[in-house]
Amino acid sequence: MKNSVFALSALAGIAMSSPLAARDNGITVDPAWPAAPSLKADSTASYVQAAAASAASNLVATPVTTLKKRNYWYANCASTTVATTITSIVSSASATITSVITTSSVITVPTTTAPIITCSIRPTGAGIVPTPDTDAAFLADQEFHDDANKAPLAVTGQSGIYTQTFKDLQGATDMNTYMGYKTLDSYDVAGCAAFCDNTKLCQSFNIYVERDPLYEQNDPSCSNASTIYFKCSLYGSYIDGKSATNVGQYQGPFHVVITGSNGYSMPNVTTTKPPTCNQPGSNTWGSGKPCNGGGIVKKPGNCMGSKFFPGPFDPMVCSAYASAQVALNRKTGNWWNPSSWLPCSSFNAYTVKRNGVAIGMQCVLFYNAVSPSTDVVPFNPSSGSDSYTCESSLIYTVTNGWWTWLSSFF
Repeated sequence: MKNSVFALSALAGIAMSSPLAARDNGITVDPAWPAAPSLKADSTASYVQAAAASAASNLVATPVTTLKKRNYWYANCASTTVATTITSIVSSASATITSVITTSSVITVPTTTAPIITCSIRPTGAGIVPTPDTDAAFLADQEFHDDANKAPLAVTGQSGIYTQTFKDLQGATDMNTYMGYKTLDSYDVAGCAAFCDNTKLCQSFNIYVERDPLYEQNDPSCSNASTIYFKCSLYGSYIDGKSATNVGQYQGPFHVVITGSNGYSMPNVTTTKPPTCNQPGSNTWGSGKPCNGGGIVKKPGNCMGSKFFPGPFDPMVCSAYASAQVALNRKTGNWWNPSSWLPCSSFNAYTVKRNGVAIGMQCVLFYNAVSPSTDVVPFNPSSGSDSYTCESSLIYTVTNGWWTWLSSFF
């Protein structure tokens, strides 16, 4: 297997010109919202928050500089910006999420007749290889099914309880909110939970058993022997059985397959307290307030921008986007005329789910404070056969900015 890099550039194949398809509750749905990328069963990845925030800042290109009278000012905050946002994200995707597949070197020794292929051995997993060593025997191995079925239904973490959401499936979770994985020495649910606890923004984990090739499949003459890994993968959103779509793949003649897949998530993620976001300068964002009923904020007359970010639920990215927008507004406006440029006083961050599977986070900026009750509408639009919902919808408001007070008069 060649070295490769998996990043958000996997989204480049999305049709960017799809027309808007539906409106419900005044919410516009854009079919350009991406599908989850297909992750290789043995890929490694890590979400870099600082790089994601930097990439979000780089997307801000158009200033919002004019403040008009109440109820007359409007900026487009529908998700029509999604297609252009994804185009911009793809150009800097490698700085946002990096995932590298590493392999051992393959040495070819030239001879006077034909090359000699050296089949490199890979790291050995902790699982016991079944007999016979086939994909069918692995999937039928009772020990792996027992590991999954005897696993606890809940595990206590540092900030709450991880509750089991699916059990003993033959597929691993595959979503845009993927944050990385590690191998374990056994089917250790508590150890996997601890890994999630110690990873910022992690809300869920998937523990499973995977059959991988023991040798690099560089030539048909290489052995088809397997090695068995216990894997723990992390996600920055809620997961359930709908997301367990990664059933493996072929690497040359070798069939990578998965079994004993269990999922665990923090319950009621809409009220889980996310990290406090700090805006550069003197303003500080307070802790997020959950939107009533799990809806989203709709206040177009006060909206100053909206962007979609594939990846885990990370309000810090929204904060970086807001700060960059304010900085551009201030630079473009007249410093002697405060009404010529708009600060951002609040934003709504929420995870977008299509057909029950998280695809990323939406950030919507507002120039004044918005309410988690009176400014909230349900989020349940549809587009063709696709239905959309949201989770972790929270409002962040500047706690010590002069604009929060001033904007109350508009």
